[in-house]
Amino acid sequence: MSIQFGRIKIYFPIHTANLMTALCHQPIPDSAALQIINSTTIYEEYLRAQQKAQHLKGGMYWKKQGPYEYLVRTSVDNLQRRLGPRTSETEAIYNSFVALKQEENSRLLSLREALDDAQRLNRAVRAGHVPNILISILRRLQDEGMMEHFVVIGPQAIYAYEAAAGVRITSASSDRSPEWLRNIGTQVSLLTDLPKKDEPLIARIFQRLDPTFTWKKASRLTARNARGFEVNLYRSRAMLGGQYSAMRTWRTPRFVTPIISINGIMAMMQTISPSGFVKLKREELDAPVCPNNAAQDQCLVDAVQRLLDTGTLLEQRF
Repeated sequence: MSIQFGRIKIYFPIHTANLMTALCHQPIPDSAALQIINSTTIYEEYLRAQQKAQHLKGGMYWKKQGPYEYLVRTSVDNLQRRLGPRTSETEAIYNSFVALKQEENSRLLSLREALDDAQRLNRAVRAGHVPNILISILRRLQDEGMMEHFVVIGPQAIYAYEAAAGVRITSASSDRSPEWLRNIGTQVSLLTDLPKKDEPLIARIFQRLDPTFTWKKASRLTARNARGFEVNLYRSRAMLGGQYSAMRTWRTPRFVTPIISINGIMAMMQTISPSGFVKLKREELDAPVCPNNAAQDQCLVDAVQRLLDTGTLLEQRF
């Protein structure tokens, strides 16, 4: 932070203890922790099965053409590709495809039922505290096949770090989280590598999720729904403010983990690594122009650094 007297500018460090209550982390109760482990296992297995089933979408059929019969592979967008005339080899391909598709669909259905049960139990034991709308947004991006193009940045990354560490970040002097920490659930900041021309596509994705999302006329990068939840989009080739380069943030190693909503629903969150979060935030806080929420950011940086220092939170290796 800095104070300017005429042409003289004086910089001084932020002392969060004097500005607001410091944060600490509390372990999740054993009953909830066990349920989180079980539901995470089921959810990750469901995602793997879902991805495998994606490769089997479409179908195969035999097409007669004159005296010949050909095996044709169809895709979900109705494209067709000949695999060859009917022979023992193409018959084996057809039979293998049909059997594998039936097996994977049956497995996916079974895992879907198990996941539904797990998510109900998540809610019963209060396993999660992520806002429901944030989970819905992440799941929509995943369903649209767009997840790799979006990274959660800003204070909402804390949800991923908490989930991976099995803790809740809260006030060090009270059982209740400070209001500003609870308020991070009223919005989300997303960094995307999609170009400006794709902004209408992004808008349609959010409006399919919730028709009440409206985008500011001056910029298609900020949207708000009828309940006041705000989405802030940043492009990876833009500047996030001051020296905080969006491209540098985009290139920071990823951190991907399942998170759980208040109502027990699960989604994968892709954010930046904890050490990357700490480094970028510290650089932002040390910049000549300090952000308005500098004290809050410093509290979050200290909390994440403490998780790393104690080994409670580990970096991911891909």
